[in-house]
Amino acid sequence: MKSWKFCVNSGFLGKRRDRFTEYQPARDLREKFFLASQIDGLHGIELKYPFDLQDVKLAKQLLEDNGLQCSAVNVDIKDATYFRYGALSARSAEARNKSISLIREGMDIAVELGTDLLSTCPLADGYDYPFQLDYIEAWNHYIETVSQIVSYRDDVKLALEYQPHEPHAKILLGNVGMILHLCAEVGAPNLGANLDIGHSFAALESPAESAALLASKKRLFYVHTNLHFALVKRNFRNYASYANYCSNLLILQRIKKS
Repeated sequence: MKSWKFCVNSGFLGKRRDRFTEYQPARDLREKFFLASQIDGLHGIELKYPFDLQDVKLAKQLLEDNGLQCSAVNVDIKDATYFRYGALSARSAEARNKSISLIREGMDIAVELGTDLLSTCPLADGYDYPFQLDYIEAWNHYIETVSQIVSYRDDVKLALEYQPHEPHAKILLGNVGMILHLCAEVGAPNLGANLDIGHSFAALESPAESAALLASKKRLFYVHTNLHFALVKRNFRNYASYANYCSNLLILQRIKKS
């Protein structure tokens, strides 16, 4: 039977912030690897690009020294400096080209670090108000941009992580149906999903059902596992979230065996 492999995202081992406050001190890559090495049962680390991969040789050495694999390279394409009005779907060709360049660089680094997986969560691609976005134009740009990315290296899989909202009121790639639509339109075998269980809850999905749908189309590449509440009735919230979480683990086990 195939075994589970667990990793941690390096971005969560340093300073984090939300719209209210900051959490944890800033840490350099060596400090992050030290923390990761203290986690029982950990097999790998997902490394953020560009923040944690300014020195790829150092990252390779730290992976070896700590007996960890690079599970994926996670590319950030939401920096407002470049992507205030979108990244993959932006009206600006300059912004789209910047996102293509960043992800292609991440693909090359992924191979250098011994992984065939790149993940990104395209949170800059969204909108906040009616009539703000030309949906037809935005989705055409989205499909064209992603097609250019996945054609760059067919030996690296691109796992897109969907999320329904934040920082925009509505994210374009907001649910499992939208990622399946994108995969169908692009048609490349190395395009799939990073299923974030918490984001699936936030999209009012059953993560188990979403995993099953993605797996049926061979698009389930990666899973971010976490637990936060779906928008269900208050007195049912804890049970519903926990039961759905357990259901998701069960379906993932079945998928893994097949």
